Amino acid sequence: MGQDYKLPRHGFARDMEFDLTHKSENQAVFSLHFSKDTLAWYPFKFWLQINYRLQNNKLLVGYSVMNDGDKKMPFNLGTHPAFMLPGDFSDFAIDFKSTESLQIYLLEDGLLKKESRVLPLGKDHQLQLHHSLFEDDALIIKNNKQRDLTILKAGKKYLSIEFDGFPHLGLWSVNDAPFVCIEPWYGYADTVDSSGVLFEKEAIQMLEPGGVFNTNLSISLF
Repeated sequence: MGQDYKLPRHGFARDMEFDLTHKSENQAVFSLHFSKDTLAWYPFKFWLQINYRLQNNKLLVGYSVMNDGDKKMPFNLGTHPAFMLPGDFSDFAIDFKSTESLQIYLLEDGLLKKESRVLPLGKDHQLQLHHSLFEDDALIIKNNKQRDLTILKAGKKYLSIEFDGFPHLGLWSVNDAPFVCIEPWYGYADTVDSSGVLFEKEAIQMLEPGGVFNTNLSISLF
């Protein structure tokens, strides 16, 4: 039997202090390397780099994960960008382009339910935002086919996010908060029937020793 490790919800990287490894007028690069602290949660030697770069009205974000150890490394990478929506929350909608409905999964005590439900979209393939959408926590879309989304305010473009390569997606807000999160992911929460074994986790990613995983997203303002 393997050793038990307790990972915080959403992993540990978000609560760690990254090193600033490069900066310029329009760019900042942050890195996180394995340490005694991370090995207590996650027994793998890794290197994580996040590269932020401004290009006119667009923020480009690049992610790199490296297996710095001598054994296969299971990992997941997820993002959590939150977008302020000033004014009336219900004035905003998310444009899913050609999609007619969403197959969504919900959480139960932080675990992903096995069953899903269909969430029909309104006219022009748009999800009209209202706070009751998120009364049961996040809306999770597995194997998402959409690679870019646009937030509309009163029918006009407000911002867009492009995330080609990310296979899963979370949408989230809370209570009456004036924001919505559009969260591209490579993995998602454990399912209600999960074994708890990291190598058996649904949607887990794997890196061979010395391997490097790269991905990116971008956010544009209008």
